[in-house]
Parts: sequence; C-alpha cells; structure tokens
Amino acid sequence: MADFPPGYSDLRPLAADDLGTTYQAHQDVQEREVALRILALTLPARPARRQLRSSCLAASTLNGDPGVLDLHDVGFTPGNQPFFATDLPAGSLADHLAQHGPGPAEQVASLGAALARTLAAAHGQDVLHLDVRPENVVHT
Repeated sequence: MADFPPGYSDLRPLAADDLGTTYQAHQDVQEREVALRILALTLPARPARRQLRSSCLAASTLNGDPGVLDLHDVGFTPGNQPFFATDLPAGSLADHLAQHGPGPAEQVASLGAALARTLAAAHGQDVLHLDVRPENVVHT
C-alpha cells in the first residue's frame, strides 16, 4: 500500500525513478493541482528530518525564480517518507526533445545559459539539485 501524505487527493503517477515517485495531485486546502514528489526512503530520526526541512526551506527562497518550480509544501508521510509539493510543470526538456528533436545551436546555448543562471542562484542559497537531467528540466 502506498504511503501518501494527508491533504492530497486524486493522485495520479507521473514518473518514477530510484529516488521516488512524482504524482499529479490535488492539494485540498489550497484547491490547486501540484506535482507531489514522495521520496523512496524513510527518515524516522529527528536530526535527519530537521536537515531535510532546513534544505527545503533554503530551496523555498528560490520561489519566484523563472527557472524554478515554486515549493508549496514539504513534510513526511505517516510512514516517515519525505515529500514535497511544487508547481505542476507543463513539460520537461526530455518531452520537448522527444517531440521535436534537438534545436538550433542558438536555442541550445540560450537554454544552457538559463539553466546555468538557475543553478547559480540555487548554489548561492546552498541548494544543490543533485539530479539535473532532461527529465528534470522544465521546458515551456
């Protein structure tokens, strides 16, 4: 049985990998659709839980950055699995590449520069992404 956090309904799987599963979900209190990421690990110890919350708080300082999905919620499921909720992305770079193939050099350079600016802003807040790949880069 899956371990879901309270306050979310209509969960539909979007993607899964070794790190966890991402769902499209309805955030009941805020009445909005979000991407809900549930990590495939448990953190029952308080120091590890505090560290994760601290890292998420640092990440939330990036809310509003055009290259970052806003962080709306963070917590732990009843079974101590960490989760976070963000804006629901329209699509990924991987989706775009699968549909359209590689773009012209100027477009690729522009995307690379935007990604570098976003990562620099994150690193400036001591936030490391740790999983930058086309599936995790939002493309609009």
